Amino acid sequence: MLSRLILLLSTVLPLAVVAAPQAALAAPPQATPQATSGSTDEARDAHRQASDRAAASTAQAEQTLARARAEQARLKQQYQRQLSEIDTLKRGRASWRRDRLLQGSLRASNDTAAALRQAEARVRSLEGQLDERRKRWLSAVERELAVAPSPPRVRVLTRHREVLLGHLRPDAKKIVLPDERIDPLADPEDLEHQAALLRESEAELAKELGRLERRVNRYRHMAALSLQRTRADQLGRLDDDQPRRRAGGRRANAPLPADDVSGGQDGSDGRDSAPPPPSPSEPGGGPGAPETPGDGLEGDVPPDDADMFDIILADVVDSPTIDALRAAERSNNPAFKASAVERASEQVRSRLERLRARRRQIQQRARDLRR
Repeated sequence: MLSRLILLLSTVLPLAVVAAPQAALAAPPQATPQATSGSTDEARDAHRQASDRAAASTAQAEQTLARARAEQARLKQQYQRQLSEIDTLKRGRASWRRDRLLQGSLRASNDTAAALRQAEARVRSLEGQLDERRKRWLSAVERELAVAPSPPRVRVLTRHREVLLGHLRPDAKKIVLPDERIDPLADPEDLEHQAALLRESEAELAKELGRLERRVNRYRHMAALSLQRTRADQLGRLDDDQPRRRAGGRRANAPLPADDVSGGQDGSDGRDSAPPPPSPSEPGGGPGAPETPGDGLEGDVPPDDADMFDIILADVVDSPTIDALRAAERSNNPAFKASAVERASEQVRSRLERLRARRRQIQQRARDLRR
């Protein structure tokens, strides 16, 4: 019996000694505070490197765009100078030398116009690339701020984020209308170029006209809701729990009867008076209330929904309409806003129709000259 026990122990003990190190190796390592801190620092460094790379890429795109815009400005000046020379030659005395110089100037101006179109297309492409790189940089900044960097780095990143948001936010671009006059000495090419410019302005005006009409409909709807709310308030004032006048009625100066329990307890005379009508000067006070700025529905347009029509349409509508749009922007009365925007939309529609008519005349003039 003893020999069997000794044999069993000699067989089991070596197996236990071999399995213990293997179990220790298979067990997952416990995370230590030093390892956690090191991983956080590595994450911050990785995000910082990503932000720096995005900043360098954005700076390179800005430099490339600046050179492209400088080349575009140079070509514009050269093209304007060539057009002035062509106008001078056209007004000169007809001769063989003048015609030869005019043909050379026209060829040079066409080459410059083609180069200018390519430069404009390149500038638009580079502007799109710059916007994409700025968006990537902004995303990298947001990710780095999420890992809680050091306070100095937070201030730098916050400043970068503000600048990037300012660049990525769309700005109000004023619509500049081209010259509508028809030059009697202009050739068909110049007339077609002028008609193309007028067509672009028509597209911009049509787009703004659509925005104005949608905004007018919105303000009118808000004004109707405000009027309904005012009427509901007036009806609510009449629905009270106070006693009404007696059916028989009595004189205003007649003494109260002794058994009248409606008066005497609180010092009142017991007479039932209807609530006073709302004053026209109150916000939304009745249908006859004047539409003054500051009355009506509050908080109708969020701050980020500003249209800035006074800037976009500065060269399209007249000065009183611009003043009305600015006053409407500061007002909270939807009816006042609708009136100002509708006034601007009527002028934009009139200018759009005039541009279309003038463009047709210019195109007809170009066709007549080609015959």
